[in-house]
Amino acid sequence: MISKCPHCKKDIKLSDAHKTKLKAAYSKLTPDKSIKFKCPVCKKNIELKGGKGADPAKKAPTKEAAPTPKKQAEKPKAEKPKAKDESVPKPVNPPPDPPKAPDITWLESGSMDEKSVIEDVPTAVIMMPEGKAKEIVSKVMAEDMNYQLFKPKDVTEILDSMRFKDFEAMVFHPDFEGKPLNESELHNHIRNLPMSKRRYMHYTLIGPDFNTLYDLEALACSANLVINDKNVGRFSIIIKKGMADYKELFDPFIKFLKAHGKR
Repeated sequence: MISKCPHCKKDIKLSDAHKTKLKAAYSKLTPDKSIKFKCPVCKKNIELKGGKGADPAKKAPTKEAAPTPKKQAEKPKAEKPKAKDESVPKPVNPPPDPPKAPDITWLESGSMDEKSVIEDVPTAVIMMPEGKAKEIVSKVMAEDMNYQLFKPKDVTEILDSMRFKDFEAMVFHPDFEGKPLNESELHNHIRNLPMSKRRYMHYTLIGPDFNTLYDLEALACSANLVINDKNVGRFSIIIKKGMADYKELFDPFIKFLKAHGKR
């Protein structure tokens, strides 16, 4: 056994227990093996190779050869993609061409045709006979209320438009159709609209027999607001008051419906 460290040349002082373990381990070494332990002083590794004290008859245990794994079933090789056959006929119905970009020449000129519609801007329909009252109402709805206007030439045009588009506001004077209100085709159409559409439209009636801002009369006429002809000059403040009342009444209900996935 070694008594001095080959590195620091100091005496190796081991306890009896350590000496016993070291001797036992050393005695089992074969000539081609060694053991290592650290010097208690310099902490460097000291290597003891198998030699005279080791039993050369004892060979280091060899690892058993791992069983040869069974050959896995060979996966079929992926076929190389065939070259495109130029002789393959083209489909009978080729996909349609993509839509053309929108015409925005009106943007450069700063003007837009009266019939053009900007979908994301709310639209108000003005159905009144020509005159001063219609001019007042149109100006207020466009400039004060920020609506784009739709002025149909007759009842047929507005009824056709309502089949494909929802309008946020409608102002109707019975003289536009030339019939009493209870005989009006347009008014009866609006009265019979399903609530999923009607509750999102503010409907104003103007005429000589209405009492301005009379909610009970508006309710009886299936309208949101009624205005007498003589009060049209103050249409701006009247429509703002009427729409504010409308939102206060219907907004909580509409939010509740939307929260439950309904319209």
